[in-house]
Amino acid sequence: MTQCVYSIKKPEQKKLSQLKELLNGDFTHGLSEKQVKERLKEHGPNAIVKEFNGVVFIKLLSQIFNPLNLILIAALILSLIFFSVIDAGLILIALLINIIVGFWQERKADKIFATLSSKLETKTTVIRDGLKKVVSAKELVPGDVIVLQAGQMTPADARLFEVSELVVDESSLTGESRHITKSTEVILDNTPVYKHFNMVFAGSLIKEGTGKAMVVSTGMDTEFGKIAKDSQNIHITLSPTQTRMRKLALYLGATLFVLSAVVASTAFLKGYSLYESALIMVALAVSAVPEGLPAAIMVALAVGMERILKRDGLVKNSASAETLGSVDYILTDKTGTITSGNMELKGTASLAEAYKDADPILSAQNTARQILEAATLASDAFFEVNDKGVKTAMGRPIEKAIIKTSAEYGLSQDAMFNSGYARKRLVSFSSHRRYAISLNDHPVYGSVVLLSGAPEALMRISAFVQEENGTREFTDDKKKVFLRYQERLSSQGYKTTAVAQVVSSKISQSLIDGKRGDEKIVFLGLLVFADEVRVDVKDAIKYAQDMGVGVLMVTGDHSATALAVAKEVGLADSNDQVVSGVDFESMSDEEVYRRLQNIKIFARMLPAQKKRLIQILQNHNLKVAMTGDGVNDAPALALADIGVVVESGTDIAKEAGDLILLKNSFSVISFAVQEGRRLTLNIYRTIIFMVSTSFGELALLSGAVFAGAPLPLLPQHLLWHNMVEGGLMNFPFAFEKNVKNTKSLKDFKRVPRKSAKFTVLYGFLSSALLLALYAILLKLNFEEKEFRTIMFLSLSLSGFVMAMSLKNFYYPIWKINIFDNKFLNISIIANLSLLYIAFIFDPIKDMLQLVRPNYTDFWIIAIFLLLTLVVLEMVKYVLFIRTKMRVVNIKA
Repeated sequence: MTQCVYSIKKPEQKKLSQLKELLNGDFTHGLSEKQVKERLKEHGPNAIVKEFNGVVFIKLLSQIFNPLNLILIAALILSLIFFSVIDAGLILIALLINIIVGFWQERKADKIFATLSSKLETKTTVIRDGLKKVVSAKELVPGDVIVLQAGQMTPADARLFEVSELVVDESSLTGESRHITKSTEVILDNTPVYKHFNMVFAGSLIKEGTGKAMVVSTGMDTEFGKIAKDSQNIHITLSPTQTRMRKLALYLGATLFVLSAVVASTAFLKGYSLYESALIMVALAVSAVPEGLPAAIMVALAVGMERILKRDGLVKNSASAETLGSVDYILTDKTGTITSGNMELKGTASLAEAYKDADPILSAQNTARQILEAATLASDAFFEVNDKGVKTAMGRPIEKAIIKTSAEYGLSQDAMFNSGYARKRLVSFSSHRRYAISLNDHPVYGSVVLLSGAPEALMRISAFVQEENGTREFTDDKKKVFLRYQERLSSQGYKTTAVAQVVSSKISQSLIDGKRGDEKIVFLGLLVFADEVRVDVKDAIKYAQDMGVGVLMVTGDHSATALAVAKEVGLADSNDQVVSGVDFESMSDEEVYRRLQNIKIFARMLPAQKKRLIQILQNHNLKVAMTGDGVNDAPALALADIGVVVESGTDIAKEAGDLILLKNSFSVISFAVQEGRRLTLNIYRTIIFMVSTSFGELALLSGAVFAGAPLPLLPQHLLWHNMVEGGLMNFPFAFEKNVKNTKSLKDFKRVPRKSAKFTVLYGFLSSALLLALYAILLKLNFEEKEFRTIMFLSLSLSGFVMAMSLKNFYYPIWKINIFDNKFLNISIIANLSLLYIAFIFDPIKDMLQLVRPNYTDFWIIAIFLLLTLVVLEMVKYVLFIRTKMRVVNIKA
């Protein structure tokens, strides 16, 4: 990469005037778009570049040296030394098929994961040409001025020139979890990076406060980039799911390999030659080991994650995709998930409107204008102007609604900032004080502090109230008038905020702490917002409940507002189903859990209370998904089994979350839960199929060896069967569409245990069927080639019957569409074609020592397959169908 032309050494030691000159930047207006384009050409994108491009080669090597494939390699070497070239050739073909199919499966999964990663793009606010803009972090260049806010991830290394209570978590860089308070002071001596208090570094998280900084390094030139460059290597990290599946496959492989050795040793003791015994062991080990299991399961996970992405949900890791299916409770916020999040300012209300119980008004006159003006000046939203001059409001939903409505009434935020109301300092909204603070110039008062936030919080600290004829004492009776008025609006589903002001030249510590000090704070009035309920949410909530998932609204909004919305979506219908944060605080954990059957809404909840609610549920072995979007939600999101973050959420929230809603709708969560169940079922279909077929082969040869009878199948038959059943047949279950939808979530959680029982029970019964067929054929004195042909075909075709039956655990085969999985259909057709070729192509037929089956042979095989199907359906009925679970077929 081209060395940064504008990069400077030791930026922390430079004065701001020197920094500006060296970077040819501007603290007020930022860079021009022309400058940005020129610098992007020189520096490239602000991204970490991977210098090693041999991932494909490494993936291929990982398949070759997979411990399970090493068994095949060992078998190949033994065959070359002790056996015929034909035997070695068969093993080589089996090995190549496993490597190629496994590589293809993992590549498919990797492509899906890469698509998922590309959707999670970091945005940042910059100042260019004197205007605020939201751009991709990749577009940053040295000299850019970035605006830092709580919850944001720092996109590049930058020197601070303006801070307001800025606290940063730099643990990703330093490895230390402590939070660092930043300043703009010049550092005069050489100090380590973690003491550069006037700098912010790429990858760190803004925990509190606000600030502005000038970018000094991007991409690989950042401190994070240097670390990444030094640590880049070709190691490929496995996900927790991959690790578990590889351990499972390795455990099964080792067990089956030992059993194969026991069978081979017994064969030798029973009079088989050393050559035959060794070949039996090699063939059994090759055919019985489920070497394709890890890759097959990763495909199932990747396909599930891709399906969720198509419905606008981004799952960040495969372990979360599995967990989604087992969620017991969804704790959902109201704004942005149940409602659209597109706030509309319906009007303002002063004390006069509250006394009259009148509807809120929209006006730029008198008190209404004063309320709207204060809210606009205190807002941290802004307008972004594109190349065509179109303005787009950027910021939180309420803040955007304020500046858009104000602009319509001639109260432009930018115009006010430039005409005597310039902002001097902004203290962002925080959950503990529940309001934001803005210090602005004022043409009359000189300067004024404006407060914007929760009405109750501002009423508590306000000593005066604005009335039509001036400022008066804010008595308890007047506060009760406002509270009654707010209650009435909230019961109709409106959301309210409030504004207050105090004439002062500074923001006092008491205001920052959320306490009432000596200031003469004047309560100005309310702003009233409407937020429409999403049209698909009512059905989505019902669907989640039908799946046995409890849905709780956990919100910071007023109880009446939350209940009004909950009634509209069918979540609650009475005040008895609502608990406020204050009441929640007074309840014991056991009381909360005991009342969960009735409670549907937790209102006015603080972040710490949300975290406690999650802990209460988890202490009763329940899995919890929780939605959130802000800095203060991050601890609860991290604690939840599934943290769900809206796309407009902060970087900190996204870092803590597991599922990101690219479209902020509850319906995405419901779909993600059902998709989690689908992929869980598909994983266990795959495990049952691959392990059960291994049991049958092992049992069949073991029975023959222990009985001292002729081998029912030759080693080359087992090798062929491994190629047919263990190649393309490993992954089609990842694309199955059937998923159960049940009110018995407990039963769904039994799927792993039931799958283990299914594998053992069917493995035992199918083995008994194979042994019975073998015994009958021996009793009827079939010639060796003919009965081996019948056994070979029976074993191969029974796998296809099993695949069709496993398509749905909860319906019998005659009630399901057996042709709706095109990947399974293609795999079966391909494998049937290979079987057909094996009988018509004489060299292969002779190598396998097969004969063309006659009508009697076909009837025997058909009866065996019918009995196999009966056994499968009986096992399905006993373990799954009789639970009377309702199945839903999801459209692709």
